[in-house]
Amino acid sequence: MTAVQEPPIPDTDPSAGEPGFPQVDLALMQVAVEQAAADGAGSLSESELIDQVQQIESLQNSLAALQASRIRAFARAHVGARIAAGVLDLDKLERAVAAQIGLACRVSPTEARTRVRTARDLHDGLDRVRALFVAGELSRDKVAAIATATADLDTRQRGAVDARLAAHDLSRLGIGRLRDLVRMLVAEIAPQKFRSRVDAARAGRRVTLLPAPDAMTYLTAYLPLEQGWPAWPRCRRRSPRSRWTRHR
Repeated sequence: MTAVQEPPIPDTDPSAGEPGFPQVDLALMQVAVEQAAADGAGSLSESELIDQVQQIESLQNSLAALQASRIRAFARAHVGARIAAGVLDLDKLERAVAAQIGLACRVSPTEARTRVRTARDLHDGLDRVRALFVAGELSRDKVAAIATATADLDTRQRGAVDARLAAHDLSRLGIGRLRDLVRMLVAEIAPQKFRSRVDAARAGRRVTLLPAPDAMTYLTAYLPLEQGWPAWPRCRRRSPRSRWTRHR
């Protein structure tokens, strides 16, 4: 199982806040947000509006961090209780946790597993990233990108990446640049694991055809660099009237 690898420690009070999250009445907070939305913003100036947009973005990020802390607490409590009841199939436990998180968050099982693993890894070496998340400086997507890129590392290696990231203003990086930065650090800190990840990716090379809107299709090729890069000019020569996009 990968969703909850740390020893399950049932929480005596799962709702208790962790550092950075005092206990709050979430229902009261939701009522306040609904009231603010209903009141409209006609009396606010442009500067006040943009300030609120920024504040709301930060609040969204902090709420996502709070949700991640509760996801972790639920996973630990659920796994601990099920193991105590004699359920030792780790894959089954992972699926059960992801299924319940998926229902609670109204997301797919794949997205639910990502959220569970991200919540776990934030407490397994990514202390500085977690602090930025709690403070509202990083979005859920950025945090998930960091967690995914460091998923194969152990706690010490993940902590080394976390420390190196402290030298960068992560809030100003787009997800693509952030992902590239983390991958570069992983390659420097854990070259063997990075190489194993590259080898696994090469083994998964494939060509896919998916339906697209307006009676079209998406034809994509997931190929190693030395195979995909030379294919680009050949494709353009064979279909010069098509619109081609290459991402650097």
